[in-house]
Amino acid sequence: MSLMSEYMGAGDNAAAQAVAEITATVMRETMTDAMNTHAPGMAAEMETMRKAEAEQQLREQAVEQKNNLQTEQQSRGKPRDDLSRFKGLYGDTGGRQIFVSESCDGFMVAGPMWADVSAWWCAM
Repeated sequence: MSLMSEYMGAGDNAAAQAVAEITATVMRETMTDAMNTHAPGMAAEMETMRKAEAEQQLREQAVEQKNNLQTEQQSRGKPRDDLSRFKGLYGDTGGRQIFVSESCDGFMVAGPMWADVSAWWCAM
């Protein structure tokens, strides 16, 4: 728990979550062993609870993935099929240019062609 708190204090939420999952697994195993020692009938109940918890987690993950996909689709709009007319390099008299291309999933992408940020998108 101390290690998890340190990670959270440092702003490393991914590491804190990983430590929390490890701790929860260890605690669950410890509790299962203790219950088997003192009340063998509770092992089946604990297993049922663990399975229900895992199923609930899977349902929540599926809902979250669906929501993330819907949000992404809504924010980007529908793919277009007329983007090829925009492909090319565009620039000003100062010599700076941007490229415009079409992504594999039908969306327009653009990026600069100067300095350290040259073409980062793989054109079709």
